[in-house]
Amino acid sequence: MNSKNILVTGVGAIIGYGIVKSLKASNVKNINIIGMDVFNDAVGRHWCDSFVKCVYANSPEYPSFIENIIEDKKIDLIIPGIEQDVDALHLMILRGELSEKLVAINSSGALKVFRNKLRTSEIQEELGLDFIEYIDSASAKSSQDVIDKCGIPCIYKPYTSYAGKGLVLLDNKNKISELLEEKKGIFQRYINSDKEFTVSIFGVGDGNYLNPIAFERKLGPDGATHKAKVTDYLPFKEVIDSLVKYTKPVGPTNFQFILDLDKLKYLLLEVNPRISSSTSIRQKFGVNESQMCLEYYLFSRIPVVQSMKYGYAERYIDEVVTYDSDNI
Repeated sequence: MNSKNILVTGVGAIIGYGIVKSLKASNVKNINIIGMDVFNDAVGRHWCDSFVKCVYANSPEYPSFIENIIEDKKIDLIIPGIEQDVDALHLMILRGELSEKLVAINSSGALKVFRNKLRTSEIQEELGLDFIEYIDSASAKSSQDVIDKCGIPCIYKPYTSYAGKGLVLLDNKNKISELLEEKKGIFQRYINSDKEFTVSIFGVGDGNYLNPIAFERKLGPDGATHKAKVTDYLPFKEVIDSLVKYTKPVGPTNFQFILDLDKLKYLLLEVNPRISSSTSIRQKFGVNESQMCLEYYLFSRIPVVQSMKYGYAERYIDEVVTYDSDNI
């Protein structure tokens, strides 16, 4: 069998090189991994079979760059490793510049709902699920409207953001009023709890999914999971079942929950319709999202049910060292 050429984007970031390492650990061995990143010194290049420096995803040259690398490297599948590439590649698909068969990307329905914090909250309410009280900055008439709905302190989230970017804890009316004027996000009730959870599923496009795995987690300052303990998935199943049935996601989809200690309920914080920073941890506990991407997107088959292990993971800082040849 000829090697399959897999392009992984953003290999300098924790998701990108997590995908690369998970591909290396998969049972699909006849693959050639091409990594790309905007930085020449992206650490993930060390684990790829080859590496290409790319342009930024918001650059006007990005579409032609992607088209050229597909042709030059005979790419069989692109697995995006950063949020910006997901958005840019999805836009290329919508414009007819790229075949969706070439990209491990979520369904348009899931992307439309879950990439927007307001729509995610609205859908929960429409489906009769427990949700965190919220108000749209575009509909709130005053800071008092926000306080009446969400209390104080409250949280502000941009409509589209990830890894906690743009999130603001608001504890007075003046700060709320400033953000109200921008009309670029939602306000939510603040839940003071250190009990956060991330649940990954692999959607198969018909309202069903495979291989759920849940972590209780601690976030690091970069917004990525730094400590994770495998935990029971069942407390989150009802919410996930309802949202999956409604949005019909395809591929890795990650649901973030928080335990409201006052109400003793698990409430949905957000959904990331993509591979997340916990992907390499999931692989070590038996759920390899990258392998499932190869099975589903590349070989057009339903991924196998994987055997999950239980345990606890901690991330730490390490180094990759390249010596100058004249020092050896």
